[in-house]
Amino acid sequence: MGNHAIVRLDRLSGTVDGSKLASVRIFNGTDPIEVDNGNFVHITTDLIDREVFKATKMVSGDDKVTLGLVASVEIDPTSRLKYNDLDDFTNRAGTVARVYRLETNDIFSATAEAFDGTPADGKYISVAAGETKMEVGTTATGAFAECIAVETVGRKTFYVFKVL
Repeated sequence: MGNHAIVRLDRLSGTVDGSKLASVRIFNGTDPIEVDNGNFVHITTDLIDREVFKATKMVSGDDKVTLGLVASVEIDPTSRLKYNDLDDFTNRAGTVARVYRLETNDIFSATAEAFDGTPADGKYISVAAGETKMEVGTTATGAFAECIAVETVGRKTFYVFKVL
């Protein structure tokens, strides 16, 4: 059994509006890094390839324009097995990942592995500069989403967030 985050796209504007999606390669400085689905990145305006943007760990002052929720399709292109168990999947360093730009009232869910702290109904999340995991807090100040529900699906618990 894996220990990677799982994300659900409950009601994201990017599922129906392609302008809210971006293909990225994720870096820490000049080094490509591995990032789980359900984490957040800073989307730069730098194109690496024709349609692939450079993304980094979060930077100070990120907002919904530069914030991207990592949510790639759980397919490993290097394996003969096309689908992995969801909690075994991660976006490998150097590969292209899919990210969603968030809009107010978008709703997404993630498992505990995506968080730094313990989420709960009524708590808020933000992402600190230099990080990709969501930080759990108790106030809306500096936060970009609020936990509105906790749901158990099979053996997994999902924390449901509404974007502020």
